[in-house]
Amino acid sequence: SAQVSQAIRLFLGRNHSAVVPSLTEPEALPLESAGYMFLDQTAIRHLELVEPSDSSSGGTSLLSVIDKTITHLGARLLHWLILHPSTVPEIIEKRLDCLEAFYETPVQREAVRVVLREFPDIERINVRAQAGTASPRELAALRNTFKRIPDLVHVLTGVEKEILSPRFESLKEDLKIPRSLEDILDKQLSDEPPSKIADGGVIREGFNAPLDELRGLRKSGRQWIAAMEAEEKEKTGITTLRVGYNDIYGYFLEVSKSHLGKVPAEWIRKQTLTNGERYITPALKEQEEKLLGAEGKILQIETQLFANLVKQVAQFRTALSKMADALAHIDVYGSLAEVAFQNGFIRPVLNKSKELDIKLGRHPVVENQIRRDRFIPNDLKLGKDKFISIITGPNMAGKSTYLRQNAIIVILAQMGSFVPAEKAVIGVVDRIFTRIGASDRLSQGQSTFMVEMQEVSTLILNSTPKSLLILDEVGRGTSTYDGMSIAWAVIEYLSAKGPRTLFATHYFELTQLADDWPGVFNAHATAKEWPGLDGKKQVVFLYQILPGPADRSYGIHVAEMAGLPEKVVERSREILHQMETGSHKFSKRSGSDAGGAQLNFFGNHPVVDELKNLDVDSMTPRDALNRLAELKEKARGPA
Repeated sequence: SAQVSQAIRLFLGRNHSAVVPSLTEPEALPLESAGYMFLDQTAIRHLELVEPSDSSSGGTSLLSVIDKTITHLGARLLHWLILHPSTVPEIIEKRLDCLEAFYETPVQREAVRVVLREFPDIERINVRAQAGTASPRELAALRNTFKRIPDLVHVLTGVEKEILSPRFESLKEDLKIPRSLEDILDKQLSDEPPSKIADGGVIREGFNAPLDELRGLRKSGRQWIAAMEAEEKEKTGITTLRVGYNDIYGYFLEVSKSHLGKVPAEWIRKQTLTNGERYITPALKEQEEKLLGAEGKILQIETQLFANLVKQVAQFRTALSKMADALAHIDVYGSLAEVAFQNGFIRPVLNKSKELDIKLGRHPVVENQIRRDRFIPNDLKLGKDKFISIITGPNMAGKSTYLRQNAIIVILAQMGSFVPAEKAVIGVVDRIFTRIGASDRLSQGQSTFMVEMQEVSTLILNSTPKSLLILDEVGRGTSTYDGMSIAWAVIEYLSAKGPRTLFATHYFELTQLADDWPGVFNAHATAKEWPGLDGKKQVVFLYQILPGPADRSYGIHVAEMAGLPEKVVERSREILHQMETGSHKFSKRSGSDAGGAQLNFFGNHPVVDELKNLDVDSMTPRDALNRLAELKEKARGPA
């Protein structure tokens, strides 16, 4: 807003006034209007794009897996790209073209990465030049960059010749060296300037006549002092005599105790030391004044000249920004090509359809943590007719990984990267929303279920038919019937609205929606039971997502794997069997210890038994009404 912009300018004006003139007004455009996919903080966190959800446990983010950049420029750009995937197929294709060029030329790709290691952070130097705080060595690094640019352009040209395609023309155009700036730096800046102006020697000799004259005086003064030291050694016979300097006493003659008897009477004692004395002479003080006067004037002139040099560099802001951006993109393309080459990524196909067709897709972070040949890839096919997938199946069978990997593949594709799959056709996604995992905000008085419902509300209200929604276990934070009802209604709403949706759930009843609502279909995570060595059945998770609903949950098997006591597991199986057979009676105790007390979910009542035994077909309407009145009174019980 205008108020925010004004506040920022006011702050910078007080603290960094030199930067204000170079600022441009911020553009208040929605991300999608600017050509970027919208990712909110919930999606960024759930998908672990730039930070693991729990860094304390040594988790890994997507960024850490794909970041093989060489420069700070490239690292910053990659971080930005992963949070701002493009929604413009033409832009994405240009990025993929450049990446593919590096992918197909591994020798040249490595050559580019070697050259890039010599480049400084031009963007940072440019910003510091705008603020007037650039150091002599930073400007020297900028000048050295201009010397290395031709080598980089030569390698890029070699890549284009190798693949017979001009992929880097616009980048090479932005890498054009501003010759006038190169001349300015060559003429004014010394070959090896110090890190601080106060150290001297920043401005090249021959650039400024008054400065050269003062430097001559300083040089002759130092020569005079060196000659005086040699002359006094010879005249006095004090072989250990030396001329020194410090900020308090200036120049002095230092004599050790063993030679104090040889000190001439006209020398003036200035300081007593443990091992000797320090003296001055009128001639030495006179030369000191000349020398220090020259030093002060030299520093003053060099400071002024360097400040002017920084201002001249600042005038090339646009050219330096383009050069920095080009270097960053080249670094990112090389990095992503390296990642694709090492991990078997392929080039995706982007279009403006509603298609999302991924063949043998993989989760790049998970497969990076295990051997690639151990990761089980899976397919996904969403489109205009079938765009909501209800995914059922047991815990630990790979549903959450499947949800995340498909969202990550879309993000990688639209940021301009190759993707971990055998084939990927991506109808451009404008927004990705996620509802994964359980969390609360106790400090704000918000329960886990409240946070879940807020996230669901956000995604169903802000999604469009071009969006991708990832929902995992919606409704589990409340009672079974409430949760199932909410999940059911959410799917119905999304079916009418039309966003591509992956909906993982343990509510098997939701699979009925595929029969009644257009666009909805079922898939399931697979598992198999195998006889173990102890004779008990063992569950093997296959980590495959196949069409159709799951046949069962295997939740008790997972509980057993987690280490629940055997008695608890066996009792769970007994209760599950009773529920599946419809007995609805559950003993307080199992087996031979079961007593007469019963916990009846749907308690037995004489009225219920009489209702079951009624022969409705043989009753007249009047008899039925009278019988109903009697049963009603019985149900009420004694007054």
